Order: sequence, then C-alpha cells, then structure tokens
Amino acid sequence: MSIRVRLNMVLLATMMVAIALTCIWSYVVVQRRALTEVQDLAALQMATGQAIRRYTVEHVRDVVLQDSHHFSPAAIPSFAANTSMAYVRDSYPSFSYREVALNPTNPQSRAQEWEVEAIRTFRDTREISELYSLVGEGQNERVLFAKPLRATAECLLCHNTPANAPPAMLAKYGSENGFGWKVGEVIGAQVVTVSFSEARAKVIENLLRTISLSVAVFALFFIGLNLTLRHVVITPIQESHESWRRLASVDVLTELPNRREFMARLEDALVRAKADGSPVSVVTLDIDHFKKVNDTHGHQVGDEVLYEFARRLSDTSKRRDLPARVGGEEFAVLLPGSALDEAEPFAQALRQTIAERPFNRVGELTSSLGLAQWKPGETAAALLDRADQALYRAKTQGRNQVCQAV
Repeated sequence: MSIRVRLNMVLLATMMVAIALTCIWSYVVVQRRALTEVQDLAALQMATGQAIRRYTVEHVRDVVLQDSHHFSPAAIPSFAANTSMAYVRDSYPSFSYREVALNPTNPQSRAQEWEVEAIRTFRDTREISELYSLVGEGQNERVLFAKPLRATAECLLCHNTPANAPPAMLAKYGSENGFGWKVGEVIGAQVVTVSFSEARAKVIENLLRTISLSVAVFALFFIGLNLTLRHVVITPIQESHESWRRLASVDVLTELPNRREFMARLEDALVRAKADGSPVSVVTLDIDHFKKVNDTHGHQVGDEVLYEFARRLSDTSKRRDLPARVGGEEFAVLLPGSALDEAEPFAQALRQTIAERPFNRVGELTSSLGLAQWKPGETAAALLDRADQALYRAKTQGRNQVCQAV
C-alpha cells in the first residue's frame, strides 16, 4: 500500500471522526435548545392558565356564586382555566392544559399516571415548585410541565365539607369527592402538555443541514490538505522512497539490477515454473581478462567498459529477460520461459555481440558464458551455481565460448 493511499486513509478516517463528533455535538446543542424553547412555551401556557385562574377568583367567582341555588361552572377557577385554554388549543393543537387532582369534585379532572406522580412529588418535597418531563416516542413525544395546586381559604368555601358546599354544586357533582381539603395542602396540579415532535423534526432538519455543511467543509478541507500534502510531503517521500528502492535493487554503475534483485526475480520465476511447468534458464558471463583493462587503462576506463558491456547485454536481451550485474565484472541473464534450445542461440548471439564490436578506448574484448536450465526441485542458488560452473569450464577451455551445465 502506497504512502499516498495510507495517508488518504488516515485523513479520511480523521474526517469521518470529525464529522461524527461535529454531528453529535450539534445534535446535543440543538436538542437542548429545542427542549429549552418547548419548556419556555410550556411556561407561557402555564402563566396564561394561572392568569385565568386569578381573574376568575378576583372578578368572577363571587359575582357568579351570589345565587346559591344556581351553580355556574364559570365560577370555578379550574373550569375557567381548562375551558379557556381549550379554546387556545383549537388554534394551537400542539398545546394542552388541564388542572387535575387526586380527589377532584369533577371526575374528569382526576389525575392520571405521570400527573399522580407529580402531585405526590409536590406533596413529599415542598421545595419543588415545578416539574418537567419528556415522555413518549415519535409523534407522541411531548414535554409535560406541572405546577402544584394548593388549597386556599377561598377553596374551602366549597371544598371543606359537603355541609358548607353550595347546594347547586352538590346537586351537580355529589358529595363524595372534592372535600376535606386543608389550607396549604397540595390537592392537585396544573399540567401543560406541549408536543415535542415538531421541535424534534426541526432538530433533525438542523442536524441534516449541519451534516451536509460539515461534509462539504471537510471535503474541501480534505481536498485542499490532500493536494498540499501531495506536493509538500507525499511526492518528496515517494521520490525519496523510489531513490532508496532503486539504490537497493539497481547497480549504480551499469544501471542494471543488482545481485539481490536478480535473485529475488529468479525466485519468483521458479515459483511460476513450479506452478505451470514452464522452463527457466540462466546465463552467467564475465569479461575475459578484465583485470588487464584496469591495469592498463585505469579503473575509470574499466568502469566505462562495464557500462558499455551492460548496454550490449540489455540490447541483446528480450523484454521478458532480466540482465543483471551480480559481481565485479560478472553478469547474469534470467531467461524465463526459455529452455536450453532457446537459451543456447541467445548466449551465442550475446558472445558474438561482445567479441565482434571493439570497445571504446580499449578495443576488442571477449566474454565467457555458462548456461544452465532449471531442474524441478532445484533451488535458485543451486541453479546459479551450476551456471557458474559452466562459466568456469568455458574459461578453462580457452574463453570466448558458451558451455552448458551438466
């Protein structure tokens, strides 16, 4: 895996984590803000309900209740507040308001579930003056807001005992419920319900907008950073890496693969040969009497001869072949897919190419060559050793010739 790919993967992973953290943070912030807004709306509805109760107590109740034989629910603060807030709900259906009690005069005002828990909490802990709760799921998700209802001296005019209650009220609701209250006692609660589904939808909408914006911003950042890193970091690293790789696998003088690279490629060729049964041959060769070249003309000229020798070796080889410098004046050619009957003409052609054209500043030179074909089960080192033995035999037999390994 290239450096660029790995760096891109790191940048991409970092971007994904950043986007995820941004979305989580945005969701928490927007959710909290939405919840606060809904709670503020619930508090406004509660204040409205309390204002109606107060108006009823101060301006309506005494006037309406002057006739003890005629009972009008409009004189009851809870009835006035519930009815008035029901009219508000007609225009704003996401809101609801109701006053409930554990022992109400009107059975329809009996507390249910969370309302009962809220009333008991107000009774048990006097310091708590309001409660919020988020309940339900999906379209039924809503915020509940409750404040305690405490009995006052005015309440006891109707709710102390049945004997003190207006006859018209007893005739309407009976004498079993809504009595025995004491001043200051928590007898119920005002409860405002506000739908949270609309606010939740806005949260999701804002979150999607945040995600889209984050992706766009981070994508631009990713592209910009990627381009910058490619020019400033990746390209220099790749060039440096290629230089080191080349130094590790290529002979600096001749620009041919070195012994290490040759042996690695030979190992690969043998693996393929084992798999498909194709032949593999190796030619080893060196320059005859190369020491005289160095002694007579100097090492600089000797290096020039080695470079020209490598060029002739490359020009004679086929595209699939691999010529390499494996020692001082020692060279080798890997011939994948070639048996001895194909490798022999190649070796002879290479010998003639060396012998028939004089070298610059030196003149005519010859070379000796050893040729070996891979035998099943043979290692790369053993194959190269057999080719070397054939090369040495060519030298002992007079040089400037090709010998096949046994």
